[in-house]
Amino acid sequence: MKIKVSLSSVLLMLMLGLVGCSSPGPSDTVRNYYAALFAGEVDEAVSYLSASSLQSMGGEEAWREIFTEMAIEAQSDVEFWPEIEVVDETINGDVAIVVLNVKPKNGLNQTQEQQSLVKENGNWKLNIDIWGK
Repeated sequence: MKIKVSLSSVLLMLMLGLVGCSSPGPSDTVRNYYAALFAGEVDEAVSYLSASSLQSMGGEEAWREIFTEMAIEAQSDVEFWPEIEVVDETINGDVAIVVLNVKPKNGLNQTQEQQSLVKENGNWKLNIDIWGK
């Protein structure tokens, strides 16, 4: 009996460990992306972009330049970054939509935006279409 309890405990700990190792969901990915972007962690922010997003601007280096410029702007203007609040998430297979409330710190009206994500190699990635296609 004691062996069963110990074995059950070990199995439970392994299961909990595996759950903790799962990749972040779409909403977590969006939050992590904005946190990295707002903190000026350019390489980390780029890592959250889908392959098609990277290609849309000509690769990772182009995105790094854009994000670096944004980080420089943010350092000179403390109200540059809005507050981001996730209000909804819809997952359909390997595609997800995360709805955000974007609250500018400069007093402008709050807007609501949708962020598209795709699952690539088991990880959710932001699918940013800068050309609006």
